[in-house]
Amino acid sequence: MIATALFFDGIPAFFTFVTLPLGGIGGVVAGYIVWPFAWLTFWLWFTMKGVKFLGNKWRTISFFGMPVLEFIPYLNNLPGWTAMVVVTSMTVKAEEKLAKLVPRVKPHQPKQSTK
Repeated sequence: MIATALFFDGIPAFFTFVTLPLGGIGGVVAGYIVWPFAWLTFWLWFTMKGVKFLGNKWRTISFFGMPVLEFIPYLNNLPGWTAMVVVTSMTVKAEEKLAKLVPRVKPHQPKQSTK
């Protein structure tokens, strides 16, 4: 997944470098073309692995905030997709380890009245 994210991050950076004499406009255009494919790819990939994005604050911020960063010209050359994949993977692994350490506690259920 990280290699795929690096690939998606590298496309705008490459076109920025190639079109540097023109102001790097190629990277901006490539970033606008690449980000929907990257976002949908990672959404599908993580969803198939059972990852929920709305249950964790950091996953929500990284996954839904990434397209905002990718819309800003020249900031889309930063490895944002890679950061999103790393943050999401780390939070999932941390939750898995925490679930092994802390036993599940049954939620409180009020007693039934006999009236």
